[in-house]
Amino acid sequence: MKFNTLLSRELPGIDEFVKGCVNEGQWLLFKSGSIKRGRYAADFYLKADEHLYALGRDGRIIEEVEHGGGSLRIDELYYFFRYSQASVFE
Repeated sequence: MKFNTLLSRELPGIDEFVKGCVNEGQWLLFKSGSIKRGRYAADFYLKADEHLYALGRDGRIIEEVEHGGGSLRIDELYYFFRYSQASVFE
């Protein structure tokens, strides 16, 4: 599994609350080649409690994905730079 960091502005479709949940490890933002794609191609997936969402390139939710509660293969896991860190790189 590969770990990646993103600047907040790279996914403007994700709310700040959600970004906080991802950074705190409550929810997972990831890429996976093992999830059966729905009607739309997903760039990212968000696992929030018992729900799994397919996200577009900008982070907006495309659709909820049925995964049957089984295990997920996570190829790349993402976190966001905190504001104090991001200002150094922006």
